[in-house]
Amino acid sequence: MTTYYLQPEDALTDFLRSYLDDPSGRVSSDSVTFTASVSQNSYALSLPDSVSCITSITVDGTELKKWKEYFWDYSSNTITFFTALHGGEKVIVSYKHGSTDWIYSDRPDENLSNSSFPRISLFSVGGTGRKLGNYQAPISSIHNIQIDIWVREGTVRTISGKKFSNEYLARHISYGVVRAFELYENKLFGVFFDFEFTSIPRYSPPENDFDAHHSIVEVAFNAINAGKITNG
Repeated sequence: MTTYYLQPEDALTDFLRSYLDDPSGRVSSDSVTFTASVSQNSYALSLPDSVSCITSITVDGTELKKWKEYFWDYSSNTITFFTALHGGEKVIVSYKHGSTDWIYSDRPDENLSNSSFPRISLFSVGGTGRKLGNYQAPISSIHNIQIDIWVREGTVRTISGKKFSNEYLARHISYGVVRAFELYENKLFGVFFDFEFTSIPRYSPPENDFDAHHSIVEVAFNAINAGKITNG
């Protein structure tokens, strides 16, 4: 049995990077294909340093479930399959990459340039945990995550033929966050098993430190043994 460690905020950052489109076009999609070796679990891929996320992996046309059937190590671009492949299978790894990203599990730096916005940041605002039994029993936990959308004053973006700017662009992106959870909630089940919105998108007063408009979504996620993914 192997245990991998993945912070809930990082898992959610990966999720949003996978299922939200960057309104500034800083991130694009690509893929790499290789043939599996006999009984090999881990593959170090030659991917750009600017990889944002793995959006999907298919083996002979069947898509695998992230965090449940494979683990991706960001630091080494290594994919580990929880069940070794037989050998000869066609593996397609689809990913996003770009010169910079726009979704992070930290707060924006005050010195960021205009090209760093729009930007999304995630951080924990608390939660609870309860042990489901005695010695070595799993822990059921609730993680309250705040998702901040930042749009610098004067930013205008055209999305699906319609122009959005300032507060309206921040609000549009925040509802895109909601739609991502609604449409792709099954992709979260490798880390979480349920969630609810504790605050629907709401507008916060402009943030003077960043000269930016600010929209907020708050979500509570349920997990068992959060922060750990176990193979076996």
